[in-house]
Amino acid sequence: MQVLCLYGEDYLYLGYPMHLTPTEFGILHALQEKGTYDAGENAASVSVHVCAINKKAQSIGGRRLIRTLRGRGYRLCDDI
Repeated sequence: MQVLCLYGEDYLYLGYPMHLTPTEFGILHALQEKGTYDAGENAASVSVHVCAINKKAQSIGGRRLIRTLRGRGYRLCDDI
């Protein structure tokens, strides 16, 4: 079983739906497709969404999914 997988308009993490907002979904989807995500001018806003995604993952019983690359953006953690 995959740890993180696309499920309709949401993601499953450890087999449980994450209940992502459309923005959170877009960020996570971009990370899966491209490997990294550059927040650009919206860095503060994206930071809040990344934090929310990581909190949702941790509330399911996993660990954070997204790692911050200072000055470069974000990427999925290596073990995802």
